[in-house]
Amino acid sequence: MSNWSRLYSLADHINALKPWRFMYEDEITGVRDPVTSTIGFISVMGNLGEHYALTVYLGERALGQYLELSENQANATPEMVLEIPQLMISFEDREFLEKEDRAIIKENGVKVSGKKSWPMFRSYRPGMVPWFLEEHEQESMVSFLEQFLEVASRSNSDERKATPGSNGHDNYLVRECKKIRENIKWEDTWQKIVLPSTREIRYAIDSGLLEKTRAIPIGKNIYEMDFFLTPAQVREKNKRPFFSYMLLIVDERSELVISSDLLDPSDGIEQMLVKIPGLTLKKLSNGTSLPQAVLAGSPRLADLLSPLMKSLGIKLQYKKGLSSLETARSAILEYFSRG
Repeated sequence: MSNWSRLYSLADHINALKPWRFMYEDEITGVRDPVTSTIGFISVMGNLGEHYALTVYLGERALGQYLELSENQANATPEMVLEIPQLMISFEDREFLEKEDRAIIKENGVKVSGKKSWPMFRSYRPGMVPWFLEEHEQESMVSFLEQFLEVASRSNSDERKATPGSNGHDNYLVRECKKIRENIKWEDTWQKIVLPSTREIRYAIDSGLLEKTRAIPIGKNIYEMDFFLTPAQVREKNKRPFFSYMLLIVDERSELVISSDLLDPSDGIEQMLVKIPGLTLKKLSNGTSLPQAVLAGSPRLADLLSPLMKSLGIKLQYKKGLSSLETARSAILEYFSRG
């Protein structure tokens, strides 16, 4: 059963309330989804008047990703945002809506006018193109928005975020649903949220290929490496489209591209990451000499390649702003944008 009519009604209430005028992005409201039991952590964007939106970070790990990103904005990349599981409602100018959005709005008899007033609902999954809400996501979003409005409508800011007995940053107001006979009752709870630690990426390496590569002499070259999201979308019938990532290796001195390989995140980001060391080893095994050092353009890549590079006797260092790699990357992204 479609929940669009209810969602657009809730969107109208949110736009009328304009919570971005009195709530900040770090004022998180939790709502436990009565269907999935996942806590959606809701953040309001728009206090600076640029982009009005509510984002629902799905689960404790997603909340941790958001908080880490907020604390380290200087190193933020587009893929980091897109790798956080989330549902979003934003208020856009009409021209930014897709034809599917306009068709749903028309079908439900929704009347909208004005700039930054057109509701747009999107689902974000790691590595995937932001997409329209599926039926189960619509149902969850109704609960999230209904309970957010209940909290945001409270006149006193302390009532929206106070934590009884503690001012700790890991305590959150979470709306919980309880069924009493045939009645459903929502109530405030204050919960200490334990953010899961970053999972270690484990992978296997072809031992025979590793021994072969170890026999290759180390030369004087330095390689710059990184992987990043590209604008290239892969669309398959009856499947959600995804963005390709690229693993790029460039010679620092000559700026020669050693290799550029597209990576598929559709089975999950971690499943994509575990393939990177093996792919890197395969590329290195095809050369006549190994680089004396590899400069990784992100801490995540440096951590991922550390065991492999140590085993090969190659110095590995994380370095921000790799000029040769950025030159190649810019050319590649420009090529994609022309397509």
